[in-house]
This record gives sequence, structure tokens and C-alpha cells, in this order.
Amino acid sequence: MYPVRKEIHDAIIGKHTGGREIVTKYPELKGFLTSLNFMNRIGLELLKQVDKNVEGFSDLVSNPILPSVFLNFISLYKIGYQSFKLEKIVLDDQGMDLYPLTSISMYDGVEMNGEEYFSTIDHIFPHQKILEEVKKYQSKEENWNTKGFIQIGLMLHGDVLLLGVEDENKDEIWRYGQGLLNQVHSKLEDNIFDFFMRAKEVLLEDDIEDWGINSSRIYKLLKEDFWRVKE
Repeated sequence: MYPVRKEIHDAIIGKHTGGREIVTKYPELKGFLTSLNFMNRIGLELLKQVDKNVEGFSDLVSNPILPSVFLNFISLYKIGYQSFKLEKIVLDDQGMDLYPLTSISMYDGVEMNGEEYFSTIDHIFPHQKILEEVKKYQSKEENWNTKGFIQIGLMLHGDVLLLGVEDENKDEIWRYGQGLLNQVHSKLEDNIFDFFMRAKEVLLEDDIEDWGINSSRIYKLLKEDFWRVKE
């Protein structure tokens, strides 16, 4: 198809590492050649765009109990399961099974009142689940409901993720659980946007080591949404 096909192939399989140089040399191949670098996304770059057709979206964005900044957030970004832009990898071209290649890091030893906090987001609840949590708040079913909070998700390692909905804590993001020894309940950020600005994409280096793969052997075709391993 292209006279430089052999050169492209050599770059992909590692005979030389001139991926970027080839794109510069042959600009007509942009969008066809592999990218040999990982996407180190941060903050809101890691979030998928909202799907306004999902069940519960209209009811949630018009709910009078939820504060304005949070409503703005869910009108822009997807919430629920699989709402993050993370990378996958195929270890076996025959099986084509996809495995996680990157994850999100947020609170990696952040000091909070004399303790180091280690945790990251698991997920923000889907729209219907948050509507259920609003009903719990109205009837004050949970301990945090009596303090003016609604549960909106989960952190890894067990902490509950809370949203302030009353005048004194409106839009604030708090945690509740055993993530800190001396504090069951503490503030994380002023609002959901600040919360996600802490997020950064990280390579799952331990998994790569367990697979026996050197990260320099990992590549991605621009026409594909997953990574492969050079033989």
C-alpha cells in the first residue's frame, strides 16, 4: 500500500524505535502508524463524556436536593461503571482477551491530619443508584445522612464517598470508613471537580512484571483501542 511499509513494520516490531521520526518523515501516514508512547492522562481527561440517554439521567440532573456543582459535573461526564478512559492490553493475539493496563491513582500517601491516606476512586454510582441514595437521605437511613451527606460512590479499600448537600457542606466531597485510623469521617475536596483533578493515569507495572513483559515491548495501533505486545 505504501512504499515505506517495511520501515513501518520494523518500527512496530522493534527493529528500530523511530516511530515518531517516521511520522515526521511521512506525514501522510499520520493516523496509520503506531503510537509507541502511553497516554499519561490526568484529571478530567480520564473521564468519558456523558451519555444523556442512560436510565435516570433526566431525573438526576433535575433533582432539587443535589447541589449545583455536582449537577454540572454529571451533565458533562459519564458516571457509573466503566466511566474512565483506561487502557487495555491483549497478551495473546489468538485469544484476544483484554486485560487492564492502566489504572487511576489519586491519594497516594496524602497527609490528612497527621496520617497518610492511600486510596483512589472505585466508581461513582450510576444515576439510578444515586437517586436511591437521595431517598435514603430524605428518610435519614444512614449515619452520614444525618450529617447532611449523600453517598455517591465508593473508594478502593472500603471508604464510602460522600457528597455534601446542605448549606454548611454543599458540594463538598468527604470519605467515611476505615481508610484512616484516627478519622472515620473527613473532608477530601471542596467539590467533585477538585476531587477528579487529583486523578492521574498510571501503568500497572506489577501486572506487567507478573506477565513477564518489558514495557518497551508494548505498542498500540492508532486504529485500535487496545495495546499489543511485540514478539
